[in-house]
Amino acid sequence: MPYDIPNYTLFSRLGEGAMAEVWLGEHKRNGRKAAIKVLKPTALADGDTAKLFLREGQVLAGFAHPNIGKIYDNDRVGDLAYLVME
Repeated sequence: MPYDIPNYTLFSRLGEGAMAEVWLGEHKRNGRKAAIKVLKPTALADGDTAKLFLREGQVLAGFAHPNIGKIYDNDRVGDLAYLVME
């Protein structure tokens, strides 16, 4: 497993872009499946990009619309920045 996301088990990579990868994950305690977007280390090295990535999670968490996936969690832990999404 390439990433150690707190409280989640990663199963398979769903997609990849220039800045991040998206993985299928499952919460270790409640079993809820989620898409987990992980900022790539090269993008994380740019402080502005890391700040914008975490801000993305904050902004999306404020939306409540049936066409926008819910944000369950977003954080930076050591060398990882991630968003956990519906």
